[in-house]
Amino acid sequence: MINKLTTGLKSLSLRQKWVTGGSLAVLVLLGLSLSGKSSDKSSSTDDQLDRYYKVERGDFNISVLTRGELDAIKNYELRFDGKGKPGLRIEQLVPDKSEVKAGEPVISFAAEDYVDQITQLEEDIADLKTGYADDQNFEEELFEVNMRTLEESLDDSELNISLFLEAQSVARDKSISTLTEAGNSYQTAQDALNKYQNLDYRSQRKQKQVAIDTKEQEYYDALGEFDKTNEELAEARLKDADTREKAERQVMLAEKKLNNALAAWETARKADRQFRRYDHPQTERKLLMNADKTELDLKRNLVKAESDRIQAERRYRKLVRDHQNILDRMEEREEKYTEELERLATEFETKLERLTERLAELKEDYAGLILRAPVDGIVTLGAPPKRGREPKELMVGTNVAPKEIVARIPDLSQFLVRCDIPEIYRSRIQTGQIALLKNAALPDLEMQGRINEIATMSQRLNRWDARSPRVYETKISTETTDARLMPGMTVEVEIKVATVQDVLYVPLEAVYNKEGNTYCKRRSGLGGSEEVQISTGRASDSFVEITDGLDEGDTVLLHASGASQAGS
Repeated sequence: MINKLTTGLKSLSLRQKWVTGGSLAVLVLLGLSLSGKSSDKSSSTDDQLDRYYKVERGDFNISVLTRGELDAIKNYELRFDGKGKPGLRIEQLVPDKSEVKAGEPVISFAAEDYVDQITQLEEDIADLKTGYADDQNFEEELFEVNMRTLEESLDDSELNISLFLEAQSVARDKSISTLTEAGNSYQTAQDALNKYQNLDYRSQRKQKQVAIDTKEQEYYDALGEFDKTNEELAEARLKDADTREKAERQVMLAEKKLNNALAAWETARKADRQFRRYDHPQTERKLLMNADKTELDLKRNLVKAESDRIQAERRYRKLVRDHQNILDRMEEREEKYTEELERLATEFETKLERLTERLAELKEDYAGLILRAPVDGIVTLGAPPKRGREPKELMVGTNVAPKEIVARIPDLSQFLVRCDIPEIYRSRIQTGQIALLKNAALPDLEMQGRINEIATMSQRLNRWDARSPRVYETKISTETTDARLMPGMTVEVEIKVATVQDVLYVPLEAVYNKEGNTYCKRRSGLGGSEEVQISTGRASDSFVEITDGLDEGDTVLLHASGASQAGS
């Protein structure tokens, strides 16, 4: 145990030197607090080798010693809470640790860029409003021109429809007249054909037959009369010449009449043949052709009328469609005009809102370029220090970021101590433990605090060094108040973790390690010393318990701090 302890102490000594070189004042040691006479026997601190210590039985405390920094529990932090897009360059600031009154300026930032951007934004807003009005006027004029053109097209379309309907009315009347005339002609031709076939032809055929029959009868009558005159002539030959001459004239007349009757009969028969072979077919063919022609004309006129009707309907539908298209285009143009106005309005409102917000933001930032003290107090420039980082030096011309803490005014009515506890001692401390606090500059002031917060995760003492020991950041609150206390003071912290009672103990300087065993040098007679092997128990950073090898009243030699130290 002594071996581990002394090795740890040597390591802590090296860490102390390293931390001091890195401007990090952290020293963690196990301390001894003795009651009664024990506390009076740790006064010798020189490096001489002739120091001695008398072994006694008593009590000693095992404590965690560390060094921390005093800080106010509450700090009024000054920072620029705006956006700060033009940049934040310090123009004026009070000296560090200056005393200020509430409302007094602490830090002011350069305002030229803010003024320029505010002016530019105001001009941009004015230009935006002017441009929006111009765009509205342009869209309105363009809409009126387009609507006038469409209205003229609509008037032309309505006129074309009206003229078309009038022309169609005339064409329809003409078509009806033509169809009526063609129908009448067709009906007349059909009537003439039917009349001829059913009436005229039969009548004429009958007339021809009657004529034949009549002529035939006349022929036979003439033949009978001729025969009779011949008989009378035969009888007259027996008579006188006058009678005979008269009978001969009667025969000649009867013969002539017979010949005429025969010729008439033949003529009637010839006329009948002529009628049946030529006149009737020609007449019937002519009537049929006329009927076919009028029927064809009627059909052609019907087809033409239907074609004209279809074309007229198509033309009318096209005119109506064109008319509707114009109406649709007018409605579409009106909707587009409305949409364009809405788009312009939306775009204008969006840009105006963005510019207005930016202007308001800049004006708000401009109004906050002077950071004033919220309360009376002492100003500490800069943000709270962070482990492993050099504090940022603030001066005229320094650029800072928005939300960056640039100054603090501590509330001096309540303090806390920030310190680091090595990782190996984390299990020995807990929230609620009492800590003794001392400041070298105020030796007469004894303070007591209580651990109220221990970091959940450990972190490297030096964040940039992977070999750096890990520590837990710890906060200790204290109710002690004193006008002399100021944030930033170094505070020695002692946290009592255990008490070793009624044991033999010696200072750590009395023991050392050799070949795996622990020894000390006990004083012998005549000023000499002898090496004694011992066994050790519990230890602090100053004392170690002796369980075997020494007796109460023995005197042991104390080694210099640079000599080899023992451990178990």
